[in-house]
Amino acid sequence: HNEYCRCRPARVATATTQQHLHGRRVSVAASCSKSQRLASAAQPTETSDTEPLAAMFFFGAFAVLVPLAYLRPDLAATGGAIAPEFTVFWVDVMAIFFLEGLTLPATQMAAVLPRWSIHGAVQLFNLGLIPLLTCVAATKLGDTGYLDPIAVTGFLALGCMPCTTSMCVMLSGRSGGNAPLAALNAVFSNTFAVLWTPTLLGALTEVDPAMSRSRLALGLCCKMLLPQLAGQAAQKRLGAAWVTEHTPQIGLANQCCILLLLWQVISDVFMQSAGVTSTMLVHTILLVLALHYAFFGAAWWVGRRLALSPPDRVAYVFCATTKTVVLGVPMLKEVYGDRGAAESAMLMLPLVTYHLLELVNGLVLSGRLRGWVSAAADGSIRSLPLSV
Repeated sequence: HNEYCRCRPARVATATTQQHLHGRRVSVAASCSKSQRLASAAQPTETSDTEPLAAMFFFGAFAVLVPLAYLRPDLAATGGAIAPEFTVFWVDVMAIFFLEGLTLPATQMAAVLPRWSIHGAVQLFNLGLIPLLTCVAATKLGDTGYLDPIAVTGFLALGCMPCTTSMCVMLSGRSGGNAPLAALNAVFSNTFAVLWTPTLLGALTEVDPAMSRSRLALGLCCKMLLPQLAGQAAQKRLGAAWVTEHTPQIGLANQCCILLLLWQVISDVFMQSAGVTSTMLVHTILLVLALHYAFFGAAWWVGRRLALSPPDRVAYVFCATTKTVVLGVPMLKEVYGDRGAAESAMLMLPLVTYHLLELVNGLVLSGRLRGWVSAAADGSIRSLPLSV
């Protein structure tokens, strides 16, 4: 009995210690599980095997459309055979935003919604810093005679545009970035730009005096917000599994719609080719190159200063530096509705050039960026040089 009493405290202490350790293991496991759930939205999106083929299709089709627009600009130009005022600027644009809404990852977007600091950083760079820097550069070059007044207005319009939607998500996922974060910020940017961009253009340039901001906002909502909401409703109706299974087909349809929009803009340029000189075209391309790579490098540096994780940093760079042609072209048609067909075509040239360059640049860098994200996740590297 005495020996039992002497041993009992030791057994009780041992049992208490085991219970305490078990409690700690449960607590740590629960904490890890919670961290994994919170971090799941930031996991890099797997690259689809069809993405290289989709990129090849886009550029191959674009290479066919350019000579077609040159030989027969009357087909898709304003007032042309396909009636682009309705088929392109209404039906086609609404179809693009519907398809984008159909594929937006709503659940994963909700998971990254509370991260307001990075959302604010993206919008401030894309809709604040870029318009300011573009305004300074275009105005200075216009004063020196490097750009004519129409080109200056075109670059100011380029700077004020929001980021892309489908391109941001595609390039971020292809590069190992946080695709839901990119999708959410693209929606924020396009929604905010419905009111912000026309106001900013009115302050920086001479817009159509007959333009009604309320009518413009209503029209853009009908073309963008309502189709996106309809796409989200269709996603819930069809199911996420169906959308995932048919993602390549949806992406192909989206690319075809974007190609139709670009065909119309290029046809307008060729139809009014008398106003486009070779000097103006070369100056536009060179300035677009300089601006895009300057913005890309600056955004990469800002992402490093903000200490963003590699997936978040990749998404930040693409959201902060891309500019949409899908929302931009219809908006420019409305804002500068009093301009002639020749001026309207010239106004869109910087935006279309920038859109193509950002796509090419993103596809070229995606492999290296994805390798950097993977290496950073393994702990083999800490940072990527700015010369990425």
